[in-house]
Amino acid sequence: MVQSALSLFRLEIHRAKALDFFVQATQPALRIEPLVRNPDPFCSNPEDQFKVWPTNRDRSAFNAVMSAKPPVDYDAIGHRGERMIEAHRFFSAKAREWLSKNGANAVPARAAAIEAAVRDRLQMVIIDLAVDENAQEIFETLNARGAPLSAADLIKNFVFQRLLETGTNVENAYQKYWKDFETGFWEKEISVGRLYHPRSAIFLNHWLIARTGKEVVAREVFQRFKRFADDDAGVKMTDLLQQIYAASQVYRDFIESASKLTGPVDRLALFGYRTGVLESEVVKPLILYLLDPHEEPVPPPQLIKALEVVESWMVRRMLVRATQRLQSGTC
Repeated sequence: MVQSALSLFRLEIHRAKALDFFVQATQPALRIEPLVRNPDPFCSNPEDQFKVWPTNRDRSAFNAVMSAKPPVDYDAIGHRGERMIEAHRFFSAKAREWLSKNGANAVPARAAAIEAAVRDRLQMVIIDLAVDENAQEIFETLNARGAPLSAADLIKNFVFQRLLETGTNVENAYQKYWKDFETGFWEKEISVGRLYHPRSAIFLNHWLIARTGKEVVAREVFQRFKRFADDDAGVKMTDLLQQIYAASQVYRDFIESASKLTGPVDRLALFGYRTGVLESEVVKPLILYLLDPHEEPVPPPQLIKALEVVESWMVRRMLVRATQRLQSGTC
């Protein structure tokens, strides 16, 4: 994001090529250029031109807007509604407005002020790792001292760091097995008890419970996942990632089918609807266990019988106002 901000100012000063009003600002713009772009001799691939490269999710929009020639036609470059595009549009307009605020005579001084700010006043933290240092451990330490990331964020970083270490094509792995977790369905904040968590983090909590058969509280999800992946899973990280993805499709189908307001529903969807009315999350690890795509399928009669038994138990406890103690596993 620092690169994006610097580039925005550089682009707006660069408008001297298209707008005579800013013609005297060209030299400050050219002096900012090396701060945001690498020289051509160092670029083997198109993305090498950028000093930094964002996370997988934002790369396409970032590349489109950062590669666009000024003045940028935001509607023509696509990615409508993407945060990278809208942020670029906003700061571009603000920079242009500030440069021209006091008329043409003030543009050189204001352009020089922007240059001085980004060259001399902007501070960045750079962490150089020795060959024997673990980037994941440093990432976790920094996260513990700042705004906390969700369990899904930490698990993502852990998984892809391990994949990178084994020479896996992480871009392909992300596109096939993780990209979906960074969509609206999975990022939605869901209440569990008195707290809210992204649905992706809640799913990973439930998935761990289903796989280990043990209670896992929210604050321990990441650490428990690390132990499971290293000691208990018994499969390569690529296989584990595929298992998580397959389970996530089961989880999503269960939630979406239970949310249907019209049309026929099967017994599983009806079970999901009824337990949803009861605001119970405790059943979801059970669903992941019963419908695990990597295990032998449960015969339909046995599956329906299991659902009926659990449903009956929950309704009876609701009628006598008994607490569902097992819900503490997801809180």
